[in-house]
Amino acid sequence: VTFINTTRIASFSTERVLRQQALARFSRDFVRTVHGASRVLPNAGSAATGENQVVLDTPDGPVVVGVAGKVLAIWRLESENNTWSIGRITTYPVAFTGIRFDLDTANIAEARRITAHIAGPARKDPEDKANDRDIVAGLRVNGAAP
Repeated sequence: VTFINTTRIASFSTERVLRQQALARFSRDFVRTVHGASRVLPNAGSAATGENQVVLDTPDGPVVVGVAGKVLAIWRLESENNTWSIGRITTYPVAFTGIRFDLDTANIAEARRITAHIAGPARKDPEDKANDRDIVAGLRVNGAAP
């Protein structure tokens, strides 16, 4: 019984560390992607900027940050002959119950800062917000520093 309990605790701890590392990677990649973008796009193909995802104009083409399936993801969009397809996608196995993106202005064309609000799973109390994270990043507009 002791061996089984110890193994479960070790497995739980390892999983928790891996999820924390995935959240750190998502945070880093989100900030880098936003810093490299020149503006927020209202849409690119069927991907549209909204509460759950944001479409960014980068030197390599449109990039979407949001949820792919049930995981956080950042992916490139490619257009060929007016047909949009998903290019390179990076997923992050982060424990979350929701994500919301807020811009610093209501007008997408004037946005200079994006905040990603990630709602983490509650511990015991449903009102517990200890696992929630806010990640703020500024756009590089007209070649200026974010």
